[in-house]
Amino acid sequence: IFKRTLASRMPPQVVNVTSIEVEGKVPNTDTVALFRTSGSVVLRPGFTLAWGRSTSDTELPPLVEGQKLDCRDLLGISHTTQPPARYTEASFVKELEALGVGRPSTYASTVKVLRDRAYVGTPVRADDYGQHRS
Repeated sequence: IFKRTLASRMPPQVVNVTSIEVEGKVPNTDTVALFRTSGSVVLRPGFTLAWGRSTSDTELPPLVEGQKLDCRDLLGISHTTQPPARYTEASFVKELEALGVGRPSTYASTVKVLRDRAYVGTPVRADDYGQHRS
């Protein structure tokens, strides 16, 4: 309780959220490497001196534009994003229930409308292409 009381009387933490791009030439080649990262630089710690810091953000050291850096231990990590998973009929109904949308008696007709309008369905395979369905 003491730490919380003390922290409530202190000024807020001031941070500078920033992105850093490090560009460098690979020795003995014409290759240029580019590394990017983002995070925050703490300008004034404020209440975190008493309460503690959150470790959710990447904390960066204070840097100046054009500053020479020692990058011998720099690791390049590839980062790609993935789209959210598509809904199956079962997962769609489960999500409707979780959000409180509709009633159980309307779920079947909702899924039928989505299927009829071709919003959902099974993917078309190459061997199905050109065949007529009845």
